[in-house]
Amino acid sequence: MKNFICVHEFKSESLQEKYFEAIRYFEDRSVSSIKDGKAHFLMNFNNGTESMKMFCWWEAVDADAIIEKLGEMNVFFETECIEMNNVFDTRTDQS
Repeated sequence: MKNFICVHEFKSESLQEKYFEAIRYFEDRSVSSIKDGKAHFLMNFNNGTESMKMFCWWEAVDADAIIEKLGEMNVFFETECIEMNNVFDTRTDQS
């Protein structure tokens, strides 16, 4: 699996509002349904409605697997998937 940062740019303010209404469904639930053998969602970074962009960290076999996994969510935004070959993660103990 490769690391990707995805930049999601909302298609409109109206769709952005609908996205944040829809995503509330996941707040208290497991996101294990967003994992499979091709694409694993790891984190989301957003500023709510303060920005038309948000960012996600994925592990996937390729960018197409992420777009496929997003499925109907692609209605809300355009997605650019950028493969990250070098990841420096200070959250893990390297010793």
